[in-house]
Amino acid sequence: MLSRFFEIFFTGSIAGYSYLFVGFIVFAIVVSAVKRKKLKNSEHDFLAMHPDAAHVFLPFKLGLTSEEMKVIDVDGNKPDFFVQKNKKGILLTPGDHMLTVNFITSSSGILIRKVISSTDVKKIEVSINKKKQYTLDFDRVAERFTFEELQAHYSS
Repeated sequence: MLSRFFEIFFTGSIAGYSYLFVGFIVFAIVVSAVKRKKLKNSEHDFLAMHPDAAHVFLPFKLGLTSEEMKVIDVDGNKPDFFVQKNKKGILLTPGDHMLTVNFITSSSGILIRKVISSTDVKKIEVSINKKKQYTLDFDRVAERFTFEELQAHYSS
């Protein structure tokens, strides 16, 4: 039965679209792998130049309701991002930093169209200790950004 599906999929009237679809999927996988590799190399280079840097994890959730923390800039410069497994974040050197951030949520309904809401862009001052891990989040009830230290990632 499965062989019949593939026969129709790749030789039937939709064969041209089938190859295009498969090609698009392969292209998306390759682009994703290259992008992840580039982020990993960027993180490695940043940590080589700044061995005392801290990791700041950002919330990210996909699904019917999506949430994402956007870090627009750090001290007026482009942030240095990293990816660890399914978590993403920014790298910061020890000291005080001014982050420009906003939080975006979107929800898709079956009967209604997609609804996107966003906080105003805010500037948050944070103090970073060397080789620590932090999380930057948004408290929806209090409608404020939170910045907390997590347990140490590196051994001293």
